[in-house]
Amino acid sequence: MARPLINSTVVDGAAQARTEPLLNMGQGGSVLVVAGAALQLMGSSISGSSAVSGGGIYVSGAGSKAVLGAGSEVRGCTAMDDGGGIAVDDGASVVITGNAVVGDNEGEAGSGGGIGAGYATFVELQPGAKVANNVAAGLGGGVACIECQLIATRAIVSGNSAKYGGGVAWCERGVVTGLMRATASADVPMASSGAVVGPHSLVSVTSLVDGADLSGNAATNAGAAAVLCGAPVAVRGSGTSFGSTGDDVFVCAASNPSFVPGRARPDDLPWLRTDAASFSAVAPSSIHGPLAELEFVTPMPSALMSGSAVQARIRGCDWLGQVLVDPRQEIVLSIDDAGGTAKVSGREIEVLAEASVVVPQRAVAVSAAATLPLALEWRISAATAATVSGSLPVAPLVGMLNVTACRVGFGGATGDDGFVTCVACGDGLISLDLGLGSCVAAPTCQVGAQRSGGSLASNTSSVSGCVCSPGFWAPDGNADTGCEVCPRGGVCAGGDARPVAGPGFFPDDSDPALFVSCPCRRFSSRLNAVVTVILVLGCAVAAGLILAFNLAESVRYKFAAAMIGLNALQISAMYGKLDLDWGPVARVYFNVAAAVNIDFELTSPECAAAAGTDVWVLKWVLTLLLPVFAGALLCVIGGAVVLLSSRSRGEVISGVGRAWFQILVLLYLPLVNAAFAPFGCQRDESGRMLLGADPSRRCFNFAWWVGLFVPGLVAVIIYGAGIPGAVVGVLRWKRATLHEAVVMARYGFLVGRFVDEAWWFECAILARKVLVVMCMTFFSHDATKASVAVMVLVCSLLQLAMGRPAMNREEKAAETEEYFVEGGFATARHSDGDAGAGALGMSLDTAVELHRLGSEDLLVESSRATVETIGVDVESSMDSAAVLDSVAM
Repeated sequence: MARPLINSTVVDGAAQARTEPLLNMGQGGSVLVVAGAALQLMGSSISGSSAVSGGGIYVSGAGSKAVLGAGSEVRGCTAMDDGGGIAVDDGASVVITGNAVVGDNEGEAGSGGGIGAGYATFVELQPGAKVANNVAAGLGGGVACIECQLIATRAIVSGNSAKYGGGVAWCERGVVTGLMRATASADVPMASSGAVVGPHSLVSVTSLVDGADLSGNAATNAGAAAVLCGAPVAVRGSGTSFGSTGDDVFVCAASNPSFVPGRARPDDLPWLRTDAASFSAVAPSSIHGPLAELEFVTPMPSALMSGSAVQARIRGCDWLGQVLVDPRQEIVLSIDDAGGTAKVSGREIEVLAEASVVVPQRAVAVSAAATLPLALEWRISAATAATVSGSLPVAPLVGMLNVTACRVGFGGATGDDGFVTCVACGDGLISLDLGLGSCVAAPTCQVGAQRSGGSLASNTSSVSGCVCSPGFWAPDGNADTGCEVCPRGGVCAGGDARPVAGPGFFPDDSDPALFVSCPCRRFSSRLNAVVTVILVLGCAVAAGLILAFNLAESVRYKFAAAMIGLNALQISAMYGKLDLDWGPVARVYFNVAAAVNIDFELTSPECAAAAGTDVWVLKWVLTLLLPVFAGALLCVIGGAVVLLSSRSRGEVISGVGRAWFQILVLLYLPLVNAAFAPFGCQRDESGRMLLGADPSRRCFNFAWWVGLFVPGLVAVIIYGAGIPGAVVGVLRWKRATLHEAVVMARYGFLVGRFVDEAWWFECAILARKVLVVMCMTFFSHDATKASVAVMVLVCSLLQLAMGRPAMNREEKAAETEEYFVEGGFATARHSDGDAGAGALGMSLDTAVELHRLGSEDLLVESSRATVETIGVDVESSMDSAAVLDSVAM
């Protein structure tokens, strides 16, 4: 009759081993059930107990039984050997009912962290029973069933861990010791119960799993959910789960040679008997066995140079014919040393940590006195523990390896131990023979030539011939006699290639080394003359307009707006020279914009140049002389104005000077672009440094240093730095010596669009232009030039937005009023006597009134009358009258 333990708690019981010959010593830390007794726990708890076996409960003997009823638990107990929570032995039985728990127990050195069941015992896990979070050092973290009968129906075995079989271990007694000692797959012993593998009915199997959940367990070696080794288990129903971790069920090999295991059919599964529903349920789970075979993925080499390492890949297959991954399984490569004639070095062991692994990369070197080729035997085998016997035999892989001499392109390096390692010959060294000798120096090529095979270490049969390097060519086709520098205008790819015409040149049939500059764009001589005349007339008209603006008697703010538009056209014309996909419409626009920059390409001056003229230098010099041409043109126009108008000579000379200064500022961008042109050097395909503006011309040679560098540097100093310096210097000088109204009248084209504090801002605009030119000069790729130049313009825009140098409309109106009044007082300084002052005062009153009435024309006439009344010289009063006239704008 069962002894019920109802709603009770047993804590920290202990059963210790003693030397006295007492029965059941050290068994059952809290409860010992023997001799046919029965124990029933109802809502009770046993925890914190310890023993040698059965840390919480020990049940032994036929007829002895323990039942954990609803709400009962055995938790946190420890056994030195088997059965951390409950140990069942010698025909006894244990029943775990629904809502009962065996958890958090440990078998420190044995098996069955939760329940350890021995021979001929019975364990039943009823629906809702839970065996969880137990640990065993050996087998069966949840349950170790050693030739017992385990019935698990819709129970939960989860969170347990062990060396083999984290959830449950079903084993025969003969394999327990070997399995406990096994460290890797090849150590696992074979089961002797061969009769229980193969087709069997479910009724002939003692243990049964029906709808139980064995997922969520872990094993340090194999079988996270279960290990089956000589003990058959039936699986029923679709609710059974072994998990899907990749290491779910491990099955030992059987000693029955007639049985061929497999994974495809239920009858091929060893130790597991399944029906159709349960076979489908366990299909996602991995079921694997011990290592059974090694095979090559990449075979071992048949020959190897002395000192080289073997290169091969292998994989392991388990007893079921599947690829095996076992990070604890070591693979050993051993190579015979032929009685000391060879030296084998390097790592000897690799592990099966992946589906395929490289064999241990061992290097084999022979002594300098060895007879080659030297045949050596190699052997690849699976390592097994020395303390294990009876495991599944794994046939080693064996073969022969011939160690050979160094092949061509490699030389022997003899170490202090007398063994030779073949190494690739370095640059300038060769080895043309098979043997163990060292590499020797190779003959050198002439200047401008190189070996056709590149590095001499890559030679395979002989020293390759010399060929010309890129940028050189051999006139007679023989590089051994010397290579010459590629001719001017040509591109030499090197090797045996002949020079080809570079950009802007075409070959001359009379001489393969002669390349002629491409001719000018000859539409027709008449059309070329028309283009030249139009450009000259356009420049003359522009110069005349600028002179007219400077001789006018008013400040023209509209001209300042025209300068802003001109700046935009000049910069956009530079973008048109970039080799980008602009499209046909943009090309027309860029051609028009190029005229604003006075681009001599439009006139094709080379068409009128004498034979032998350096056309690019001609265009470059003409561009740098633009200020001279502009000055001459202004002098001609100014002389015509003196002859054909009533303007005085002094007035015209002053206007011509300011107009020339203004043109100099307007031409700043094309002048600076020309000044920097000699410094725009770029590297071509052959490695030569060529002038970007004239690819036929080389940089950094004597002609460049003397003919372009010095004049270009002078031009950069004169134009790049001189013009901005002149702008600042002239404005500073005039502001210090002239009245503000006079400065505005004479130099309004420089300061008229800026506030008084930003009188210098035209110099900032010039700096922006020179930065754009530098971007176009010193960057190699057109896309980079365009991008960096845009960044410069964006930074300039930010400076403009933050500094606000330009006057707004209200500020212009107020300043115009101020210039009108101050202009009157400036005029008064030239008068003498009260009559002049009175006339001035009357004129100012009249002017203010006329300005209020909007009579600008009468206002201008009144200003002129004031000047005449006070008797001031017309030329000296011109600036004041101009300021007065500015109110009319």
